[in-house]
Amino acid sequence: MTHWLTISDVYLALNATGLLKHFECELRLSYKHLLKEYVYAPDLFFIWNKRAYLMEVQLKALSRKEWGEKWKRWNEYFNNGHHLQAPWQRFKQGGGLVPHMAALSKQDPEIVRSCFGVSGRDLLVHDNIQKLINARGD
Repeated sequence: MTHWLTISDVYLALNATGLLKHFECELRLSYKHLLKEYVYAPDLFFIWNKRAYLMEVQLKALSRKEWGEKWKRWNEYFNNGHHLQAPWQRFKQGGGLVPHMAALSKQDPEIVRSCFGVSGRDLLVHDNIQKLINARGD
């Protein structure tokens, strides 16, 4: 339940800025990798302040290994080009959209970033949505 309340807080905070253009939660995107079916499931996709974001909301502390398992899908999905078929491609004329990537967690950012390896993207880690807003707001 706390997970959903946090997602609601994210929506309300972003919407309050007047810069939120699109918001989706709990996406389920199927893809095939090495002849096996997988599901890439980020918690949030949103367009805020003219930038697209994917966000993982993780309230429970995870080990480095657990973070690695979580990021494994993200790494596969992006580094193998599956994202080029994602529904969010409609937001960029000609496609090729690679959203900014963020995690909302109270854990040490270095632990959260363990095994994150999406080519060409850093992982933004904040312990509350207001810090993301303050870091990216104009």
